[in-house]
Amino acid sequence: MKYRVLKKLGPSFNCRFSATAVDSPCKRIPTSEELLEEIVRNALTVQIKQAEHILEILHERERKALICFSALERQEEKLSAEKAEIVKLRVALYEQYADGNMSKEKFIRQRDAYRMQEDERMKQIQRLRTEKNRIFQPVKKDADHLQTVVSAVEESGDVMHLSQNVVETFIDRIEVFNDECVKIHFTFEDTLKSYETE
Repeated sequence: MKYRVLKKLGPSFNCRFSATAVDSPCKRIPTSEELLEEIVRNALTVQIKQAEHILEILHERERKALICFSALERQEEKLSAEKAEIVKLRVALYEQYADGNMSKEKFIRQRDAYRMQEDERMKQIQRLRTEKNRIFQPVKKDADHLQTVVSAVEESGDVMHLSQNVVETFIDRIEVFNDECVKIHFTFEDTLKSYETE
């Protein structure tokens, strides 16, 4: 936006885009600094409250996801121990065959059976690892992102005072269409959108 001091309106903002451009998103109608600040403050208050609310939801989900994650970890440890045991049996089998205590046919049959069991355990372990990532990572990523926003609110002090720091931290861009239509794009709005139905 362009910042100007107009005789009638005083300090004001209007969109940089030309009103004559074919795809111009705004009409170049100025919006007073005071009005714009009020609009931004109100919108920011709503967004921050929503971020705090969703963060509570995400922390609860994260807690539940951690419980599931821990259960899956225990299953993975159990399967890994079983797999290690099968490997030991396979090594012992080979030693029996090498010592001449087993026929080649019996060795091959038993070895192949152990390999199948090993492969099956490995597939189960891979499924558990995929499930652990699916359960935990998206929730953790969103929670970390919103926690950054909420922490930034605390560090910024009074977010109702639109300092340069507050604007740069929370606002991606502002589009002024006219004195009644202002669109504010927040830095964290994509994360909020994915949870706003809850």
